[in-house]
Amino acid sequence: MSPVSRLLSPVFNRITGRS
Repeated sequence: MSPVSRLLSPVFNRITGRS
């Protein structure tokens, strides 16, 4: 996993966690 993806992981996790 690229470093950028690792940084975006928690971000997307927070966005998708709003469901």
